[in-house]
Amino acid sequence: MNLKAILAIFTILALTAINSSAHSRGYCANYCAMRQQGKYPP
Repeated sequence: MNLKAILAIFTILALTAINSSAHSRGYCANYCAMRQQGKYPP
């Protein structure tokens, strides 16, 4: 995965976390945990 794709995904998830509910913050936390393991959710 190239840098622009990673940046685009991160930006979308960041905006979602800012604009959405606690469910999205939970998803972001899960995403961040997976990211540290080198995995990316769909």
